[in-house]
Amino acid sequence: YGIVSDILSQSGFDWDSTKYMITVENEIAWNEYVKSHEEAKRFRFKVIPNWDDIVDLCAKDRATGLGAENALDADDIMSKETNEEEAIHSVSFDLEGSSSITRKNIRPSKSGEKEGMISSMKEVAKSLKEFVEVTKKKMENKKKMEIKEAQEVVHEVVSELDNIPNFNGALKHRAIDCLTKNPIKFAIIKALPLDEKEDYILSFMP
Repeated sequence: YGIVSDILSQSGFDWDSTKYMITVENEIAWNEYVKSHEEAKRFRFKVIPNWDDIVDLCAKDRATGLGAENALDADDIMSKETNEEEAIHSVSFDLEGSSSITRKNIRPSKSGEKEGMISSMKEVAKSLKEFVEVTKKKMENKKKMEIKEAQEVVHEVVSELDNIPNFNGALKHRAIDCLTKNPIKFAIIKALPLDEKEDYILSFMP
């Protein structure tokens, strides 16, 4: 979070809310910037689909005075699109580790102030865990929907090919594989008269 925020605060760099990535209007300025900020290089073409959520989360952290500490956790969350499943577990692990380390490093202070900081950190940790769980649930639902849609397409293709007389065996199997990947060709087949379907399929089948 800290790295990306610093990049966006510089002149010549902006955020593309459609592509979810940093845009560089001035390549010379970028090259000069990364000379003194090498850690920024990996974010040049990095897609961060959950950037708005991270900004909201860190804004909440700053309100409690813990933005800098928990921006590191938000940065861990940003890395999840490299490998979504691994990153979800790593964020949970980092949450527990960073909380325990921070508690150990709290300098001796007034009892009330110390307890207040610990309480605030627990709230931040709870918010991050909830964010991770919601993200994980969304990914699971998306995966289930994709599987369901794929099954429906395969079923429709098979049903259409079953209507073609004597169209079976290896030829049918190749046609299923081809048509499930080419929705436009499949739409054409559905629109053709029954006696023309096989000829059209054979025209593009390997």
